[in-house]
Amino acid sequence: MPLRTEAQEYRRQYYLKHRKEVLEWGRAHRAQLTRYMRRWRRNNPKAVQAYRRQYRKEHNERMKKQDKKTYLRHRKKILRRKTLYFHSKWRNDPEFRKQQYLKCEHYRALRLGATTSAISHDDLRKRWSLFSYRCAYCGRRRKLTQDHVRPIDKGGRHKILNIVPACQPCNSSHGNRPWRSWFRAQPFYSRQRERRIEQALLKGANG
Repeated sequence: MPLRTEAQEYRRQYYLKHRKEVLEWGRAHRAQLTRYMRRWRRNNPKAVQAYRRQYRKEHNERMKKQDKKTYLRHRKKILRRKTLYFHSKWRNDPEFRKQQYLKCEHYRALRLGATTSAISHDDLRKRWSLFSYRCAYCGRRRKLTQDHVRPIDKGGRHKILNIVPACQPCNSSHGNRPWRSWFRAQPFYSRQRERRIEQALLKGANG
């Protein structure tokens, strides 16, 4: 038997034999024990985390019920803290905002039943660089959004090979129409930009 297990078993047996004395000592030294445990948790965060993970794993159903009770008891307070945290991150962390935009696009694709894959900021930067960080359609240097060349509600995939950079006016105008016929009807149509989009879609076979 491992030394740690032996020590735990010894403490358990000692407690069972001297339960009354142990409880009386604990009540008499409650403040001292509290200070000691706080200091120990502060100095041993990894051990505390490991213990909590193990305890939750061994008492999963019990912890789920306890979590539910705690949430229902403090629901308003918990939601308010989450809201304040989210707003603080949104205001002060540009990377957090970018992550939220990516999540919104991903969940929108899932709601529409599209095939999806994870898309990172690096993937988008590489994709945008193919178009010199300009709108793939009008060629203007504006704030860029993700445009699905083959719309996801028409069977397109939420994958990087089906995405090109587009300014908001072009993205909204494109909508869910076939991209080639829509693009050729625009006053800013360019055969050169059409070829560039076709080359970007070539590997994905989404043209």
